[in-house]
Order: sequence, then structure tokens, then C-alpha cells
Amino acid sequence: MESHRKLSSALHAALGVIHVVMLLGIYVFASQLFALFSNGEIPALFTQFVGAFFILASVFCLAQIIIGFAGLAGQPWVRIPLLVIAAFELFQFPFGTALGAYTLWAYLSEDKQQVQ
Repeated sequence: MESHRKLSSALHAALGVIHVVMLLGIYVFASQLFALFSNGEIPALFTQFVGAFFILASVFCLAQIIIGFAGLAGQPWVRIPLLVIAAFELFQFPFGTALGAYTLWAYLSEDKQQVQ
């Protein structure tokens, strides 16, 4: 079961990196698009909202990366934060749903050792 937990942690770290790269790409694209179509007159409230959204999303992605690497290192505190992230990922169809379900299965099932 430990191998499933390590794999789940590695997949969470990888998905966090992918999300950060996507967020940076979307931010650059959106800023160029707004500058192109607004003639330099972007409403301040809109830019603050978009900036706050990207900062908040980046913080969650970086937390997922840190928790994923901590899970790979075998830290005992990782279980609860990773279960919370997995519960939120269930709504990210299809890859997040699969990873969230796999993480819930890996971290909620008990280790059963075979006695021979």
C-alpha cells in the first residue's frame, strides 16, 4: 500500500506543476489579450480580481506540490492535507477525478499484512 501512497504523492506533485505552468500561460495570454483589445484602459477592479485569482490559485498549486513532495519523503503529516486536496480534485473531471479517487483509496484503506 505504501507504493500506492508514494505514486499518489508523485502524481499530485506532477499535477501541481502542470497547473502552475498552465496558470502562468493563461495569465500571460490574458494580459496580452487585455492589452490588445482595451487600448491600455483596463478597469482597475477587473485587473485586481484577475490578479488575486491567479495568486490564490498559484498558492493552492504550490501547496499541492509541497505536499506531494512531502508525501514522497514519507512525512506523516501529509495524510490529512492530501485527503482534503483529493476531495477537491474529485470535481476536476476527468484527471482530477481519477487522481482524487485513487488518492482517497490509497490513503483511506488500511494496510493489511499477510501472515505466512
